[in-house]
Amino acid sequence: MCSELHAARQHLYDMVRPLSQAELQWLPPRPDGISISYHFGHIALIEDVEIARAAERPLLAPAGIQDAFGVHNVDNRDARFPSGAEIIDYMQSVRARTLQELAMAFRSVPDDAAARIAAEPFRRIINHEYSHTKYIRRIRAEMGQAPVGPPTSELVQADERAIAPPQYSIQRWDVLARAGGGS
Repeated sequence: MCSELHAARQHLYDMVRPLSQAELQWLPPRPDGISISYHFGHIALIEDVEIARAAERPLLAPAGIQDAFGVHNVDNRDARFPSGAEIIDYMQSVRARTLQELAMAFRSVPDDAAARIAAEPFRRIINHEYSHTKYIRRIRAEMGQAPVGPPTSELVQADERAIAPPQYSIQRWDVLARAGGGS
């Protein structure tokens, strides 16, 4: 499961790293246009929410991050977001916590059924991240950036035609769940 979390994040970073701050903030010229910055930070916020809930701990996000990347800003063309570097710093602190909680979740899993339950927050994080990278790829294309293909994974299969979850299905989920945090 760690490898799938890393693969999802690497796919995201590969798309975002070459972009300037202006490109991260660029708004597509359509009514549902959302900047890459919003998607980028929203991915981290939802991961933070999932893990905080599962671990019964407070969010890592300060109030400004929670406000900026909350769903109320999804259609707010006037929203201002932190810089890409600030988003990456937040994202890295969230991912460190996620990996720690993943290790804890699988420390004493007695059977496959318990493993599937323990793995569920991590499955949601992977699905959410890949779902937003689909939109980031679209925005990059609208900006004239070089195309980036869907994520490659032996485990996660993309449905590029889907517009709502489940856009990504995790094949061999039982294998992933049994592998726990070490895979």
